[in-house]
Amino acid sequence: MGESDFWVIISGRSGRTAYLEKNNSSFSKCEVLSGRMGKKTMTDGAARLTRDSATSTGHALSAADWLDTHFLAGQCEYETMLRAAGFQAGWCVLDAGCGGGSFLPLLSELLGENGRINAVDLAPENVSQVERIVESGRLQCPVSVREGDVTALSFDDGQFDGVWSANVTQYLPDAELDAMLAETRRVLKPGGLLAVKDTEDCAFRLHPIPSLLLWRLFDALAGRGEMTVIGGLRALHLSHFVREAGFVHVRHKVTYIERQTPLRPVEEAFIAGLVEWLAQEAESLVMPASEMVYIRACCDPSHPLYMLRQPGLYWREANVLLTGYKAA
Repeated sequence: MGESDFWVIISGRSGRTAYLEKNNSSFSKCEVLSGRMGKKTMTDGAARLTRDSATSTGHALSAADWLDTHFLAGQCEYETMLRAAGFQAGWCVLDAGCGGGSFLPLLSELLGENGRINAVDLAPENVSQVERIVESGRLQCPVSVREGDVTALSFDDGQFDGVWSANVTQYLPDAELDAMLAETRRVLKPGGLLAVKDTEDCAFRLHPIPSLLLWRLFDALAGRGEMTVIGGLRALHLSHFVREAGFVHVRHKVTYIERQTPLRPVEEAFIAGLVEWLAQEAESLVMPASEMVYIRACCDPSHPLYMLRQPGLYWREANVLLTGYKAA
């Protein structure tokens, strides 16, 4: 199996969105990184990426293709956070909410051939992609994957040396977050490590979109109950939840991902998809007409305000890495 068989960045059925033409092409990671995508084709790809960004479970921005693109756009910082988490060679680790498996190659490298990973995800299509990665033989320790709910884990008490969970807590209301933390504590060995990474959207920036426009959009989405936004604004409070769950020596560190022009093709693909998602969500809200005209222009490759054409384009994302231990 080749790399492009499972590291798919732009995929999905051909279709039409509000502003973009139909296109039947599909692009692999290799094609994105090598730059063989023009601006208009990039936008067509962003439409497919955005349209297919939710999983069959209904969680927005959690399908494997979207997660892989996001991961590649911030790979250096994401891998630095995983390396800093504290996982040790030879450990048995649970990847709780593994998505499409973006972190598995590095996690398996850190654990080495004597380590082991059990991965779970709620979406069956994400589990299928991880199975293809495992079958490729590229991972450096044994990995098993199954469908599973992080709030009701099907593992024995004290089974794991560590738990890794990336970009999962933002989808969980407070009560479900409490249940997840109780379950991770249950399956950890005494002294076991919990490492949670998630976005902190208070620091989100996508220049030149005006900050107040973004905040009005986020406020409207949160008011509608969009958990992706609500949870994304809670990351700095995670340490409180983790302490309340009984973990000790709780620490957090914030890492910023910043990108500005000139961008790598995969960064353009991610930003184009992100802007498209914001525009689609805005269409379902009551927003001022002038702001909707601007948001639509940001997605239109024929418009002077098209986002990927802006020389001062800047994207910033904050991520919180939180660690805690089950008392020995």
